[in-house]
Amino acid sequence: MAGPRAGVYVNLRIRRYRRPTNMVYIKTIIHIIATCLIVFGCLQVSGQVRVVSGLVLDSASKAPLSNVSVKVVKGVKGTLTDSSGQFSLVVDAGARSLAFSSLGYADHVYKLTGSPEQHVTILLGTSYKSMGEIVVKFKKSKYRNKGNPAVELIREVIDHKDSNQVKSYPYASYREYERMQVSMDNIPKFIQNSKLLKQFHFLFENVDTVKYPGKKLIPIYLSETLSDNYFRKSPEKKKTIIVGQKSINFGEYIDMKGISNILTRMYEPINIYDNNISLFTTQFLSPVAGAAPTFYMYFIQDTVTEDGIRLVRLAFLPRNPDDLLFKGTLYVTLDGHYAVKKATLEVSKHVNLNFVRGFRATLGFSRDSSQRYFLTSSDMIADFGLTSNGIGAFGERAFSYSNYKSASSLPDSVFKGPAVVVQAPGAAIKPGTGAIAGTRAEREGSARVSDLGGGTSIPTGAAILSDSQWAAARTVPLTGAEARAYGNIDSLTGMKSYKRIMDYATLLVAGYKKAGPFEIGPFATFYTYNPVEGFKPRFGGRSTTRLSTRYYFESYVAYGTKDDKWKYYFGGTYSINNKSIYKFPLNYVTASFQRDTRTPGQMDGFSEESSYSSLKRGDNTKWLYNDIFKVDYMHEFENHLSYDLGFRYWQQHPGGSIAYVYEFNPNEYDSVQTVSTSELNLTLRWAPHEEYYQGKVGRVPVANKYPIFTLRYAHGFKGLMDGQYNYDALHLNIYKRVYMSPIGYSDVTFDAGWTGGKLPFPLLTILTANQSYAYYIDQYNLMNFQEFVADHYAGIDIDHYFNGFFFNKIPLLKWLKLREVIAGKIVYGGVRPENNPALTPDQMKYPTTNGVTSTYTLNNGPYIEVSAGVTNIFKLVRVDIVKRLTYLDHPGIASWGIRARVKFDF
Repeated sequence: MAGPRAGVYVNLRIRRYRRPTNMVYIKTIIHIIATCLIVFGCLQVSGQVRVVSGLVLDSASKAPLSNVSVKVVKGVKGTLTDSSGQFSLVVDAGARSLAFSSLGYADHVYKLTGSPEQHVTILLGTSYKSMGEIVVKFKKSKYRNKGNPAVELIREVIDHKDSNQVKSYPYASYREYERMQVSMDNIPKFIQNSKLLKQFHFLFENVDTVKYPGKKLIPIYLSETLSDNYFRKSPEKKKTIIVGQKSINFGEYIDMKGISNILTRMYEPINIYDNNISLFTTQFLSPVAGAAPTFYMYFIQDTVTEDGIRLVRLAFLPRNPDDLLFKGTLYVTLDGHYAVKKATLEVSKHVNLNFVRGFRATLGFSRDSSQRYFLTSSDMIADFGLTSNGIGAFGERAFSYSNYKSASSLPDSVFKGPAVVVQAPGAAIKPGTGAIAGTRAEREGSARVSDLGGGTSIPTGAAILSDSQWAAARTVPLTGAEARAYGNIDSLTGMKSYKRIMDYATLLVAGYKKAGPFEIGPFATFYTYNPVEGFKPRFGGRSTTRLSTRYYFESYVAYGTKDDKWKYYFGGTYSINNKSIYKFPLNYVTASFQRDTRTPGQMDGFSEESSYSSLKRGDNTKWLYNDIFKVDYMHEFENHLSYDLGFRYWQQHPGGSIAYVYEFNPNEYDSVQTVSTSELNLTLRWAPHEEYYQGKVGRVPVANKYPIFTLRYAHGFKGLMDGQYNYDALHLNIYKRVYMSPIGYSDVTFDAGWTGGKLPFPLLTILTANQSYAYYIDQYNLMNFQEFVADHYAGIDIDHYFNGFFFNKIPLLKWLKLREVIAGKIVYGGVRPENNPALTPDQMKYPTTNGVTSTYTLNNGPYIEVSAGVTNIFKLVRVDIVKRLTYLDHPGIASWGIRARVKFDF
């Protein structure tokens, strides 16, 4: 549509007519006379119109401020500063002062002089204050979408979304500067003055009082990235070339890349035109989403003019302040594009979020030569804390964009190669390849940082930018405290006292204790119990990169006090890429031998038993003794595609109440003590855009909207290393988080398997059961060990988190910030006749308990269990009531139960 809809920005002010009184007449006459005198006086002083121009700067950093509102006090004229902070405004003779305002800054009023041309420089001081609740009062009326000019305007914005985004250009390029930082706030004096932390007092002295007046912030993390970006619409492709990057590094004790992943996930770049905006690992409905008018209320507050373009200031707030929605302001252009020129987004204090005390995002846009608008700045700030006034942390992620160019075409060579590359010093893109030119030493050795070091981290192969180059790249300079943070952490990570404290912290959190070039642990596995082995003490450890970056070793030994048997493990790994085998991307060869126990249906290999998992319900006497020899080659790629090619020899022995029995003739039984297999296997895994924190005992995923695919194939060889069976096995697993803002999200897992060949039940798929009192996402929580076997099956698990969508309407539950969750698990499959002992007499019999068969097939229908629960109890605990719906006639099963798990979430 070329022009605006009729009535979109018509301000209607309807007043009820009342018969004036004599007093009203008198006041009106006095007001008119006074106004005339003021105007006459101004005309005598000022003559005709005046032109006021100038520059608006941040009072601390002296950086120019864009999109600052400049308005005549008690007048109608106004404008906004441009991307360089400049403005020009023609004011009438009667104008006496100008008001300058911008979100996050204290308002400033400038008194005009009588000069016909005035040039001023305005310094605005920051003011971190929440926008406050917008209160709209109605008299005998109700907010409606129908006939509402504000709603009509936002629908125009929605209709023009596609044309106002970068993806509307055939090609585009721009430079991006990104800064992420975390600062501590309100640290108690007893901590700062603690004798234990006396040596670290220099950290507490580096206080930043400039960035947010009224706050005393101590920067502890800072990361900066400078990159060139290229976009192509068809076929869609984005290429990022990292020109420079550096960040604070706390050394070997903390996975800094994982920390960056977590912060990146918490502060994902905001595209105001997306229907859903990801924030704090959840999603908020955008104020310009297609369905936004159903959940938001909009109010036209004002109109201003900038560079001849009329802008409408549009306030918005949630219809229900408890939903995952924003409140804030949009500045919408009235030039036919209906683009967002500026946006401020805040989160209501009523929203059911953990640890978040405040949030604000500010977006700024500029117009290019094609009359389209592109993002020039984005600043996201969050205040975190366990309590409303206690110790907390400020997190910020800011972007600025420059050198924006739209083109009709770019060479295909620009987009070839990886989506993200690191530019080496003095390197350039090789034409036709998209690869970085330069020597190997330039690409890999120039800025290498040891895994054991700390301080300022620069990625392998990245160019080292000078201080002057970084200063030129920053649109907002670092404060003094921020600049000193780099050097402070350099000093900190070199201190023995810091290393000693972090060593004990790692023991408490991860369960490993450093011992020279080795780590002892994990301590949670050092003492466990089950009714077959009895009490089971264990001791073990592994080598670290302090010993070698090529060779790694891991081992443990354990002893069962009841079965009087030793268990042990030994593994060795060779790192092909000469990097830690616990950090992405993995590329190593490993070999191991393990003699230990496991429950039937436990995943390939052995999940770590721990002290707290020793408590089980029901019959917990079904165990296997296993000897497993494995050789694997693991290779991960930068695009998060990986493969694992391996060989496994597995000899299993029944233990506890399990017996492997054949009945070749009626009532003639023959027991088997071992079942042996030898197999080659290949596992393919693809996790696009995967993010995680790499801990000492594994990766902690940072969930996002992208799926994860895992496909495994195995072939068994009869006669190879005493292997007794030929078989083929396929297993497919697909996981995806599905966001359904504003009613939460679902974690969906599809799992299927097929096994070919005539095999005894121990080699079929034994469905993974859970007999503990904990709730497990990937296990059947009311199924008994070894209750179901299948040689073909398919199942789906769904856990849906409503994020308090319903509980927020109930005052007590809302105050407790409780959230609702529901789940369902269904699996269906069966056993072919040749593998079913009921149909094939020479097949191994299913186990029995007290003379009754305790292992079954799924031939009579699917297994189904459902649950409903409450999560976010004490901000950490989830409790579910689980109900089993099928196969209720099986002996010894639980038809329902209460299960709990710990789940950290915002």
